[in-house]
Amino acid sequence: MRNSKYDYDNCIGKTYNQLTFVKEIDRIKGKPRRFVCECVCGTEKVCYGIDVMRGHTKSCGCLQKQKLLERNEQVNPVKYKVHESKYPYDECIGTTINNLFFVKEIKRSKYGRRQFIVRCECGNEFPCEGVMVFNGSIRSCGCFKRNLGERNKTHGLTKTPEYQIWASMIQRCINPNDESYVNYGGRGIKVCDRWLDFYDFIMDMGYRTNPEYTIERIDVNGDYEPSNCIWDTRIVQSRNQRLRSDNTTGIRGVTKSGKKYLVRISVEGRRKTIGSFDTLEQAKRARKKAEIKYWN
Repeated sequence: MRNSKYDYDNCIGKTYNQLTFVKEIDRIKGKPRRFVCECVCGTEKVCYGIDVMRGHTKSCGCLQKQKLLERNEQVNPVKYKVHESKYPYDECIGTTINNLFFVKEIKRSKYGRRQFIVRCECGNEFPCEGVMVFNGSIRSCGCFKRNLGERNKTHGLTKTPEYQIWASMIQRCINPNDESYVNYGGRGIKVCDRWLDFYDFIMDMGYRTNPEYTIERIDVNGDYEPSNCIWDTRIVQSRNQRLRSDNTTGIRGVTKSGKKYLVRISVEGRRKTIGSFDTLEQAKRARKKAEIKYWN
């Protein structure tokens, strides 16, 4: 074995330039001996021992960055000015910031940011960047969000069809930005105070017995409240709609065509013409008979 002029066996703990030998690691076949070295900035780096001892590798890279910064300061001193941090990194150990207790500082992140071990109020310790604690981006180990989620989880039914129907009912009655507000909240239709809580709504209405059911108001001009609402199909709802704004006869399904009154009715999604009549009273009776015949 050829003798080396570099003392690899006794280099642990020695410092060359800005690197201190910490420990030797596994050697790659055909390559020089490798060591973990700690830079003066606190960063650990794997280096070839011969490169450190010869001076080819003098730091973890921070020295080169500093020289580049100094060189650029001469070209553009304003752009490359080093600003002092507004956060007290050097005095934070042993203090509590945003519910997190600083335990100790560890090596910097790969982006050069100072990192710390911090302790959450729940007792859990974890590493994080100091800046994230100081600016409030991190306030716990994650337990705060988990506990908040448990507190907000009241019934676990937010994905059910009944919940979606309830939420839509609330929106069209109280939200002016909802596309249906003009026909509900805009006309004074309200949701009773009890039904502003979904749990009370489902206790009063129960679950739908038919997947095609949706909420129906018995009195189309009344509010959403237990005494005025049932589960029913959209077809039944369409029969219970208020008169159209362009209806001039005052009777649903009856329109004036010239000197006659035309009577129509919707049957299984299709409009059926009953006939035309000379007087409004005749048309009214014909419409009523058609409703009894086709709608039971």
